[in-house]
Amino acid sequence: MTGRFLCVYFPDLSLNRYCLEAKESIDNAVLVQKRANAFHVVGLGLRASEIGLTVGVTLSEARAILPDLKVVMEDCDADLDILERLARAMERYTPLVALDAPDGLMLDISGCSHLFGGEHDMAKNIASRLEGWGFHARVAVCGNPTAARAMARHGPGGVIPEAQEFSAVSPLPVVALRLPEGGADVLARLGLKTVGEVAEQPRAALARRFGPSIALALDRLRGQHLEPISPLRPAVSMTVERRFAEPLVSVEGIVSVVGHLSGQLSTVLQTRGEGARELRLSLFHADGIVRETGVGLSEPSADPKRLTALLSPRIEALSSRVETESGIDLMRLGAPQTGPMDAVQADFDANANRIADLAQLIDTLTERLGASRVQRIVPIDTHQPEDAERRVPATSQRCGAPWPEPKSARPLWPRMGPDAVPQRPLRLFSPPEPVEALASVPDGPPVRFVWRRVAYRVATAEGPERISQEWWQEVDLRTRDYFTVEDMEGRRFWLFREGLYGRETNAPAWFIHGLFP
Repeated sequence: MTGRFLCVYFPDLSLNRYCLEAKESIDNAVLVQKRANAFHVVGLGLRASEIGLTVGVTLSEARAILPDLKVVMEDCDADLDILERLARAMERYTPLVALDAPDGLMLDISGCSHLFGGEHDMAKNIASRLEGWGFHARVAVCGNPTAARAMARHGPGGVIPEAQEFSAVSPLPVVALRLPEGGADVLARLGLKTVGEVAEQPRAALARRFGPSIALALDRLRGQHLEPISPLRPAVSMTVERRFAEPLVSVEGIVSVVGHLSGQLSTVLQTRGEGARELRLSLFHADGIVRETGVGLSEPSADPKRLTALLSPRIEALSSRVETESGIDLMRLGAPQTGPMDAVQADFDANANRIADLAQLIDTLTERLGASRVQRIVPIDTHQPEDAERRVPATSQRCGAPWPEPKSARPLWPRMGPDAVPQRPLRLFSPPEPVEALASVPDGPPVRFVWRRVAYRVATAEGPERISQEWWQEVDLRTRDYFTVEDMEGRRFWLFREGLYGRETNAPAWFIHGLFP
């Protein structure tokens, strides 16, 4: 069986939205849009439609017919916002929900309609639920999204059996082809009023007159060229959910259900040898509101107790909303990001548990203090010492260049042993501080320098370590020659000379970049 698509069309989206926001009736309301320095009616309430008002008339003409009409100005941003909220609510049926702006939704229901009693019951359920939320909708189900859109927007809707889509759309007006602007009017002037009449014409003649767009439109209606849809967000492959016959309003009950869902998700993860690196909990309210919360994990985990413990504080933070608003009729727990779980054998010293304990501590602190307050340092592949590391949230996925291995070719300080002093200072000045230095030769190490108005005499020095700009960088940086020096009192400094003498500058500048312990 090929894919199946469900299109939801809201013919009165703006008026329905206004009715919910203002809590007023829309029977005598008209939706108005400003065009060519005049206000035109683009939507009608029930009473306005019954007395003979039509779309396209000016506002003054409408008021002459219905003096007490309610005027609702078109608000595209507000309509898009409510459309996105409805799309999120429709994720209770399928994770693949796309916007069909400005007033429709497209759902990929392939393989999931049986969960709701079949396509007919699913379509009725969606239309009934939307009607209960205050939105009039027309629903169509077809084997391709183009036919589903045409049936919902320009036809009676309904469920069209597989391979019968084109015969169902043939009686629809040519506007269902969605041709470029003016194309439908040209076809009407030629006497072609329906999709079927257009399809009966020679394709070569149509292509010469209208270009390839009309052939593409017909192929899409037949299902020969599938029109792509773009869901609001990618589907999460590892998800578990629980539906309730009666809405759930107790926070304690929600936490209990999260524990059961965590156990089910843990089983799925362990079967695949993976652990969750991110959790997303979705709470679908009976009134259409969808609330989401999530947490990140520093290391992949499939421990249900740990997953529940991380989500519990987030649920308790929503307790006031959950208990005062409509109950929850669907809960869904997913792992958008996962990672491989390596098999670890514990030893007698329990060293294997240290990584897990550290990860649990990081997750707990992050949950309490926030991701921006719990950080770790990651290496950056660059020549410049001040840019060689970056702080990231401790729960972020480990990636990037590995930390360089310490060098042990020869000691920096022969009299102190190879492990006495690190290769570079652990902390650097940002930015490097200028010093006045005197060298015996232009390219040699300093013999004395003045830093913060204090003079230092150099007893021993090692270097230079030359660091140049990466060739792929566009910023023009001078070459640096770094020296590790020790003064007469045993204090150790990391200095560099900026600029090659005679090639980049005639007066190189000296800076101190860090101190050794």
